Amino acid sequence: MTMTLKKQTGASVATPPTGFVRVFADSTDSLVKGKNDDGVVRPIGNEVATDLATAGLPIAIDGGAAPVALGSLLMITSLSPLQGTWLSPLANAYLPFLDMANVAVIDDGDSPFTAVVGTCIPVDLSGAAADVEINLPSAAANLNREVWVKIVSAVGVYVVTLNRYGSDTIDGQTTYELNTDYEWVKLRAVNLGGGSYTWSQVG
Repeated sequence: MTMTLKKQTGASVATPPTGFVRVFADSTDSLVKGKNDDGVVRPIGNEVATDLATAGLPIAIDGGAAPVALGSLLMITSLSPLQGTWLSPLANAYLPFLDMANVAVIDDGDSPFTAVVGTCIPVDLSGAAADVEINLPSAAANLNREVWVKIVSAVGVYVVTLNRYGSDTIDGQTTYELNTDYEWVKLRAVNLGGGSYTWSQVG
């Protein structure tokens, strides 16, 4: 049996009804892909993936071959749009902390802000009318991953407060405060043993 598929973009293919998948040939790379009822596009069968489907949002990959030495790591290098690239541990001695993606600058209007591991969060307090709160993710679920926070202005009378997740600590405390002009902190998720986890200041 031979099928002829029309080349289309993922955006031009209509989202199918619940329980169905629409199959098409992607006009950008000629790969056979499917679009599910959540609007997520994935390569089908043994096609070479240029997308990794996630919960509702695919990660665009640069299309290069994955390094073979000691395996390889897919690192997220951009959050908007969500993109990643394959990196070799041999060539990048500081993985997995080599690439920290910057989020957009936040201010008190974004508070409380939920931090995501592998990101640097710039905070502008120059026009703030209130403190900025940043809620950290679970340390247990993100061991050895990092969150960076940097004040990119003078603080005035307001500060940035980092809040722990659940029963985690932040170097033994429940919160961590940045209150100095252009102050910054690097936190890494650490297992203290005995079911205890912390975000530890490493820079």
